[in-house]
Amino acid sequence: TIGILLGEGEQVCFVQECVPGSPAFLSDKIRRGDRIVKVDCEDVHPGNIVDLIRGSDEPDTKVTLHIEREGKRRPVQVRLMRSDWASVQAKRAMFESLELLGRMGGAQPLWGP
Repeated sequence: TIGILLGEGEQVCFVQECVPGSPAFLSDKIRRGDRIVKVDCEDVHPGNIVDLIRGSDEPDTKVTLHIEREGKRRPVQVRLMRSDWASVQAKRAMFESLELLGRMGGAQPLWGP
């Protein structure tokens, strides 16, 4: 997994969230609202985007996303290494624990809206 949550319906090609601790989150190159237009060299549409992003879903395999971002004239390319879900979940738990500790100390959120 690369840890991207996509929109639904007509918004399926748009990033809704990057899972904390995931390759997408840790890259700091993908943002909410980004529109994925290609995965590797293939154009995406609602019927193929999930399968293209997953690919073989083997950890340590690479995927390149071509992203349109508001305010940018050309698509941005982001290359990510897939990770196993258990590893992403463990990192997510760590980020959530840090977030909770930070809130207890009055700090601003580390991630999210």
